[in-house]
Amino acid sequence: MRNVARSGVMTNFVLHIDADLVPTPSLRNKFREFITKNNLYSRSAARSSTALYVLPVFELRQFQTPVRSKQDLITAINARNARTFLQETCLQCHQPTNYDKWQQESKNATGLSYKVDYVKEWAPFFIAPRFSPMFDERFTSFGHDNLAHVCELQANGYHFYVLNDEFLICNGYRSKNKLTEFERKRRDSRDSFYKGFLQKLRNNGYVGSMYNNCYE
Repeated sequence: MRNVARSGVMTNFVLHIDADLVPTPSLRNKFREFITKNNLYSRSAARSSTALYVLPVFELRQFQTPVRSKQDLITAINARNARTFLQETCLQCHQPTNYDKWQQESKNATGLSYKVDYVKEWAPFFIAPRFSPMFDERFTSFGHDNLAHVCELQANGYHFYVLNDEFLICNGYRSKNKLTEFERKRRDSRDSFYKGFLQKLRNNGYVGSMYNNCYE
């Protein structure tokens, strides 16, 4: 389904997120301003770009006032009405994004906060050039498709940069007592889950020095 959606995209950049996540209302216009300012708007510029723009993700407590800006979000976090995405159920999935640092970053002219190096088990959501590698449809197990995609991107020389002011919201807290069977397996059998993923990487030809970071 992800590749079907990618195939129908007409823009030069694509937002990779799950269906239950909501971006900030300003994301589209702000990102258009960003790529225009940085001469990335054209098809040729996007095709040659190796930058991926990561969006921090937060869970908003149910029935709370919607947050529309970074300041709104920080206020909600301080009031304990918002928290890091999957904080309770899959901390390693998003921890490398460095949420504490992002919250402390002030607004700047570039629109970017900082670069993040790839770390295995990291599964960020991001904006990518539509010419970047597609999802490998041989990875069908829960969570493996995203992990394989991020692994492939870093192996092909793509770099991750966190956007300064934009983010994603998940409505409601993801708690460990509401996990699906697949989510529980990933949380409670973390080592075996990732070992199974690594075996699938090997079986599907993800070998060689360019993929070392996915294994280490």
